[in-house]
Amino acid sequence: MNGINVGRWIGGGVAAGLVIWIREGVFSMFYMGKMQAAMEAHGLTMEMNAGMFAISVVASLLTGLIMTFFYAAARPRFGPGPRTAVIAAVALWRSAARCCRCSGTTCSGCFRQACWCCGRWSGSSR
Repeated sequence: MNGINVGRWIGGGVAAGLVIWIREGVFSMFYMGKMQAAMEAHGLTMEMNAGMFAISVVASLLTGLIMTFFYAAARPRFGPGPRTAVIAAVALWRSAARCCRCSGTTCSGCFRQACWCCGRWSGSSR
């Protein structure tokens, strides 16, 4: 069994990160008004400076790299194909839901319901 092809992993991760970043930008247009109202209710602003832009790019890139790594790690065990992609996606989702529950985002009041649902479906409990 060979190791992970690092070049293909990075290439796939960068491509996935780019798709995630573009998708987030396009889909945010649908809920931007509600998001801005919620932020203003908490005394926060929606200003986008260079630092925030860089954070959004890096977060999308890291998400793409992590997603691709999960698939690359599962592929030798389960073979190539959509079944392996689903297994990797569920494993990543469960991990993310657990982090959501443990990171304290439920304390802010903004994400309570979403994190509760993610945590319940992922088996995480509080």
